[in-house]
Amino acid sequence: GAKGARAHRRGCPSPSPIRAMFKLTKLHKAVTEALNAVPNVDDLAKSLGALDVRPRVVSEHGGTHSATCIAYEPVQRLLAVGVDTGVKIIGGDGVEALLATAHHVEPARCVEFMPGVGRVMRVSVDNGIDVFDLHSQTCLASTRWPTDVTCACGMKDSPFVMVGQSTGDVAVAAVQHGADGEGILAPRSYSVARADAFGSGENEGVAVAPAPAVVAVKPQPRRESTRVLIAYADGSLTLWDLHLRRPRATYPPPRDASLNPNPNPNPNPN
Repeated sequence: GAKGARAHRRGCPSPSPIRAMFKLTKLHKAVTEALNAVPNVDDLAKSLGALDVRPRVVSEHGGTHSATCIAYEPVQRLLAVGVDTGVKIIGGDGVEALLATAHHVEPARCVEFMPGVGRVMRVSVDNGIDVFDLHSQTCLASTRWPTDVTCACGMKDSPFVMVGQSTGDVAVAAVQHGADGEGILAPRSYSVARADAFGSGENEGVAVAPAPAVVAVKPQPRRESTRVLIAYADGSLTLWDLHLRRPRATYPPPRDASLNPNPNPNPNPN
């Protein structure tokens, strides 16, 4: 048996090392070509056909790592958190949703609820303004404002928005359909200039210094649709009547007492 096995091995010579190396080289080349092969994108697209794919954010779970501002809506008990991807809505009974912005993925400067119309507004640090509908969780308008936006305020039971600017003016805008089919926040002709907010004769005849920026615009409680309080960076305030288009009160008071709608002719020095 042992002699036959040795004879069989002598009759079957071992493979040549050069031949084995050649086979390995061919295998390595074939694997490399397969890995580096670039598919023809056009042919692949034709084979797949037309695809109707519209990716969107369905839900988001976890913490808000990029939160920069918040707003609270007491009627529905909702908290809006401004994040770099939009607005995160948090409420009771497990309510949680992310209203994502498609055009202004950047840190949020402020978020504000628009009472009575079921909307929330977000202003980014680069002057991007988005208006979202809370019920459908869709973006109704998205606009890059032409000037620096410092604050914003939604009017109660109204589609209008008041936009505070670094120029000291307050502009009014409303949601409209844009030319491309998407909603935009279009400026209206109504605005509140700094000079008008404190009376037209505030700086008459003297050099006018640059107007301080608007830092806040808030509706007056119980008169939300008719009056707003406008605050400026220098500490001055004005209570503006939207219908009469004039200040109802200012701080500091105007130099001309005739501009005060409720002057006290007999002040009590005590």
